[in-house]
Amino acid sequence: RTMLDDWNHYVEDFIQVVPIEYKRVLQEEQVKKLQQKIADMQRDY
Repeated sequence: RTMLDDWNHYVEDFIQVVPIEYKRVLQEEQVKKLQQKIADMQRDY
């Protein structure tokens, strides 16, 4: 109950936990998007 009463103070103490495999998949997707963007830019020149 104490945390809820002073939520704005306690929320700063929380961290986001992401499973390693999920984080890896997100990074791979980002790399693919960047590679596609680079390929599109090179094709335009």
